[in-house]
Amino acid sequence: MAKLFLIPILACLIGAPAYAQEPAPEPVPAQAPQKPKEEEGLIVGKNIKVGMPLSQAIDLLGIPKKLKVQRGMGPELDSVSVHYEGEGVIIHNLNDKGTLEELELLPSFKGQFDKGLKLGDKIDRLIEVYGVPDMFSNKIAQYPGKGIYFFLKGDTLVSAKFFVKDSKILDHQLIRR
Repeated sequence: MAKLFLIPILACLIGAPAYAQEPAPEPVPAQAPQKPKEEEGLIVGKNIKVGMPLSQAIDLLGIPKKLKVQRGMGPELDSVSVHYEGEGVIIHNLNDKGTLEELELLPSFKGQFDKGLKLGDKIDRLIEVYGVPDMFSNKIAQYPGKGIYFFLKGDTLVSAKFFVKDSKILDHQLIRR
């Protein structure tokens, strides 16, 4: 009985030529996550800004080089700094929030601001774009109402810090004094 059952199966296998089978489909290569366009780069106020979800900022910037925990005046004021030294950016957030609380731009930052300003520009360009600073010295131009602080070397912008409105992060508390 078993032979009678196997004979039709063997006949089908022998009768169908091997070349009649369809070839296996080509494997689809995995796509890498999208980074911002190289020609666009980082634009503060456009694709990276304070108040945005921290996860979105990390997706944009990639894997950080270093993380640092900073103690605040209480547990709710502890913060985490995420360092992207290759991009010249450090992002900060409070432990209890999932948003970008502070955006720190180092002198090595090669991006620009949504209004066309760049680090390395002169103070007269800063005033043209943002107006006269609320407070000004030979080292810092402050726009506390906007949460923006530009650090100067002579009359040149060398770094900047952006904060969300009424930020409780320690760095903002210290800079406002």
